[in-house]
Amino acid sequence: MLLEAAELEGSALRQRLHDKDLARLSHRLATSRIEGAREMPVPKEVVRAHPHLLLVLEAYERAADAAVRGADESFLVALARAREERRTFEAVLGQLGWTLKSP
Repeated sequence: MLLEAAELEGSALRQRLHDKDLARLSHRLATSRIEGAREMPVPKEVVRAHPHLLLVLEAYERAADAAVRGADESFLVALARAREERRTFEAVLGQLGWTLKSP
């Protein structure tokens, strides 16, 4: 759920990059997702993957922050980093014998 929401917002921001109200809302939500992910209980079976989840969410937060600041290039770089880190997160989960469910 945390990843899907972050990705949905990242895509929406990319389509409406100069919408500062959307960027500010997305940034607030991204910050809350990070806080929630840091505080959530992590099953011991996937504890090695959790830092990568945090890295994904933090990259989406940086993308939203860049959108708020009007830093288009930084937004695109952070968005690409988030997507790359998601692939790493999924790879680590796979190594641990887990996969993410599709919606």
